[in-house]
Formats: sequence, structure tokens, C-alpha cells
Amino acid sequence: MSLKPREELQKDAEQCNNPITFIIAALNEEAVIANRIKNIFSLDYDLSKINLIIVNDFSEDNTLDVINSTVENDFSEYRDQIKVINNEQRRGKTGSLNRAVAVAETDLLFFTDANTEFNKDVLQLMMPYFVNENVGAVRGTLILQDEDSSPELSKNEKSFWSFDSKMAFLESNIASAINLPGAIYILKKELFKEIPEDYMIMDDFYQSIAVIESGNRIVYERDAHAYETVSKDTFGEFKRRIRIATANFNSFKFMSKALNISELGKTSFFLWSHKICRWFIFVPLLLIIFSLYLLSNVKLYYALFFVMMMGSLVLSFTAHYNIKIHKKVDKVANMFHFLYVMNGALLIGFLKSFKTSKP
Repeated sequence: MSLKPREELQKDAEQCNNPITFIIAALNEEAVIANRIKNIFSLDYDLSKINLIIVNDFSEDNTLDVINSTVENDFSEYRDQIKVINNEQRRGKTGSLNRAVAVAETDLLFFTDANTEFNKDVLQLMMPYFVNENVGAVRGTLILQDEDSSPELSKNEKSFWSFDSKMAFLESNIASAINLPGAIYILKKELFKEIPEDYMIMDDFYQSIAVIESGNRIVYERDAHAYETVSKDTFGEFKRRIRIATANFNSFKFMSKALNISELGKTSFFLWSHKICRWFIFVPLLLIIFSLYLLSNVKLYYALFFVMMMGSLVLSFTAHYNIKIHKKVDKVANMFHFLYVMNGALLIGFLKSFKTSKP
């Protein structure tokens, strides 16, 4: 299996004449949804070719009123290009996206979040790749900003997405990127796979698998940027990671073909190396802790290593409170904090994934 770069993709600016539909699932987004609409209709593109579908997922705030007033007051000339769907009961992001895609009328769909902001040339950068028939989706780069968040928490999250972007660039050049960030990706409507609503599933990863298993390619355009603010607190970030981990492990029920290296070759290899193996790092970590505990009575150096391991756990808890109170922490303690938070969330998510349906 060669890891040499694939043939260079063609890019055709004529693809920028194609209509496209932006899709947003909104839940309690009154603070950001107006700016989101304004950002989309300020892009460097023929605005008559831009459609927008917003699904208000039974928000408990004034999200629906803000959407309607923004459209009527600021974008009345594009009213026919904007559809607002109001869920009468909570359907979750997956159900909201399913509803939106069902009424979308363009061949290309741009999935994004309510709290995201694009650079103005995002469509000019991403659309030209669709001249290639085997390109099923194009993703961009998610850039995290530090506003109102802990510098240390922000640093961890930004490091993760920086690593993800570098991996996506290499994978895209060699075969295909294997994940679509929910904040910024364009998908051919014909490849959209209806998302099961009775399972907690990451919609973006589910569509990534659908593209890969269809034999199409995911391309990464690293100069197409989406901006979001980093999580504000460690406990909220931990809960978010548990949800993501649970949803990712649930995906195993639907990705048997994508995991078959003999069938999908390099793309499947990237999926295993970039995603699957990383999800199970908590297994060797637990084995190391348990083994050191059992061996601590055998040799002194095993006992010392076990004490050091327990010390790293204490440092992790210390880092949690220092981040919460002082917004900064020692680099070593922060490293252990990130390690245990990530793997603790993966372990809990793995156990929760054995539930048969959404909580």
C-alpha cells in the first residue's frame, strides 16, 4: 500500500456559478444567529445562488424570533432563498439536519454551525473542487478563538484541531480525508445519508463514512476558514467530550465497510490510524495503571512508577481547579489534565455507547 500523493486535483472556477444551500440546526442560539445569517449573505459569491435553511430545534429562548426579524428587516430581498423550519418538539441536531436536507433543492449542501463565522472567500476556495467527479465532499479548517475562555483550556483545544488539520491535509493529498468538521463542509446532496435519530451519533462523522463508503473522496481546503470560540469551562468541555465519544463509538454500528482495509485501502488505514486507535488509548492506559498496582509489591521501582502515576492524577485534578479559578496552570499539570480528561471521556463514552438508543 503506497502512501505517495495522488494525482493533483483539478479546480474549475466555473463551479462557483452553482447554487448552494447552507444548512444550520439551531438550539438556543439567540445571541449568535443574527450574525450567522449576516455572515453567510456577505460572502464573496453571487448571492442569488445562496440558499439558507435554518431549523429551530424547539429553542427555549428567542432564537426563532431573532431569525424571523433578521430575515424580514435585513434580508427581505433574499426572503425566497431562506427557509425557516420550526420543530414543535426537540428532535436533536440529527433530526433537524434530516428535515433540512429533505427540503433542500440544490445539488450541493454546506453544513455549518450557528456560532461559526466564515472568511469571505470560503466558497471561492471550496467550490472549484467539485469539477472532479470523484469528489464527494470538501472540508475547510476550523480555527478556534480565545474570547472569554481559559488560555490553558483554549490551548488544549487549539492543539487538538491543529493536529486534526495537519492529518487531514496529508490524508487528502494521499487518498482522502476521513472526517468532516461540522462547522465547515460541503457535501453532494446525492451522497447525504439519512442519520439515525434513535442513536447518539456525530452527524459530521456519519456523513464522512457515507462519502468514504460510496467510493468518493473528501478533499481538504486548508485556506477555507471557519472561526469558533473555545469552550469556557473544564466541566462543560468534559461533558461535551463524553457526548462526542459516545456518538463516535455508536458509529461502529454503521461503518463495517469503511473499516475494511482490503476494500478501501489507504482511506480505511487512515480511519484506523487517525481515529479508531486514538479512541481506544484509554485501554493501554488502564492496563498500565492496573499492572503497576499489581507489581508494586514485587519490586521497588514498580512501586515508584505507580506512585508517579498516582501523582500525575493528583496533578490533573489540581490543574482542573487552577484552570477554573486562576485561568492558568503549570504546563506539566496541564498536559496530564488533558490526557486524563480526554481518556476519561472516551472511557465513559465507550460504556454509554452500549445503550441501545438516545438517553
